[in-house]
Amino acid sequence: MNHYVYLLSHREYEKYYIGSRSCKSKISEDDYMGSSSIMTNEEKNSCSKIILKRFETRKDAVKYESTLHKKFDVSRNILFWNLARQTEKFFVRDGAIPHNKGKKMSDKQRLKLIGKKPTKSHLEKLIKSHQKDKTIYSFINIETKEIVTLNRYDFQKKYNLRNYAVSRLLLNVTNSVNGWMLYKNKHKKVSGKFYTFYHKDGRVFNGTMKELSKKENVSYTNIVMAKNKQLKFASGWTICKDNLKEVEFTFINEDGRKFTGSKKEFCKKYDIIIGSINMVISKKRNKIYGWSVKC
Repeated sequence: MNHYVYLLSHREYEKYYIGSRSCKSKISEDDYMGSSSIMTNEEKNSCSKIILKRFETRKDAVKYESTLHKKFDVSRNILFWNLARQTEKFFVRDGAIPHNKGKKMSDKQRLKLIGKKPTKSHLEKLIKSHQKDKTIYSFINIETKEIVTLNRYDFQKKYNLRNYAVSRLLLNVTNSVNGWMLYKNKHKKVSGKFYTFYHKDGRVFNGTMKELSKKENVSYTNIVMAKNKQLKFASGWTICKDNLKEVEFTFINEDGRKFTGSKKEFCKKYDIIIGSINMVISKKRNKIYGWSVKC
């Protein structure tokens, strides 16, 4: 199961809905638009759905949903459709009139209850990915150093990026997406220097050393040593692309045979343990089975 918290945001006026969801399909393919009983189908179809955060368990998703509900007081806030406020164990229907259970409070009643009209300034971070956001951003490609200046929608369309992935980038949930990061943005704080790492199996990773350590479960100390060229590889990852090239040696046998190629190729052809040939290369032994290495 996939678990996430989402925000529905109306495209024409300021109105929102925050909910949590668990689904078997991919989150990006889930067309669920909330369980609100007061939203019409037309209103739901006029909303943009923004994935705020993903979780490993349903319990964690509900916990985050309840935190947002409490923070924005969604059941009494006229900017939200939410009739009830989620807690970690149950819903609190303080958006309904106490003496007439189930009936939605009017905006006038809500304003009277909370004392003043709520502002939407505290929602700015959550709705950065809304379609009305026409802010111009500068993005830089970590590998090619290409810099582009576009609004988020032209950017994701030009480089075929998913909407939710760009949202995570703008919300500072992740530092990069498909090799792109924010180049100039006062809300963006990037910690750590970005590198390009190469794996023996052909994979490429763009990001900080801490991100590589967390994502690929590689020792951070080994990554630092690989970066400083104290190690060639850290669990198959290297910062130097030349390390992926097999070094060729010339092996000469007493009977006159010659072989030029990598250690791996030589050992496979002549059925020799690679540790033994390493001792010859490192000069700890002169020969192995009549084979020596030409320097």
